[in-house]
Amino acid sequence: MLAQATIVDTTMNGSSSFNVSAYGATGRLNNKLQELLRLPSALTFSSDSVFSIVAYSVMFLVAAAGNLVVLVVLYRCRRRRSRVNLYMMHLAVADLIVTFVMIPVEVAWHATVMWAAGDFLCRFFMFWRAFGFYLSSLVLVVISVDRYFAVVHPMSFGDADRRGKMMLRAAWVISAGASVPQTVCREAMISDYLPCSRDLRLFVVKP
Repeated sequence: MLAQATIVDTTMNGSSSFNVSAYGATGRLNNKLQELLRLPSALTFSSDSVFSIVAYSVMFLVAAAGNLVVLVVLYRCRRRRSRVNLYMMHLAVADLIVTFVMIPVEVAWHATVMWAAGDFLCRFFMFWRAFGFYLSSLVLVVISVDRYFAVVHPMSFGDADRRGKMMLRAAWVISAGASVPQTVCREAMISDYLPCSRDLRLFVVKP
């Protein structure tokens, strides 16, 4: 009996297909075929997956508890308005987006070693995954720029609040714009083994 298999290589060099044939229903596959059929270590559940799940779970608990406490404290002190409190609130929100979107998705990927939620949710989570990272980084940039003006131009204190709010708005808009390509320029490849992961180049660019 002739058994034919098609293997798709999705490495960093691009995608290519190999057609291999093996004769004999119970015969042993040759070394080349076994090598082609062997999944990468990143696509198999192993002790590294268990370690990643535990590490991400600990990070989730610490990040969620810490940032939620910050938001509660800021809410109780909402009458005491200051730029620092405003920056801390936006930074905590950005970190919570990373905490409640990126970390659970990473845990699910390492636990199942596959993506079973479909193309729409793949795009949805990839958008918010990138958005949280961008927003957190840009809020830190806003804080740095604000400190720069406070030290180098201390007499411009009157415009500090307006400038801070404008920079925060820009941070949100830039983060959203930079994350949009995750939803419109890429689509997840359908496979029982491939997770929705840009790092493994498991996306195909639309023509």
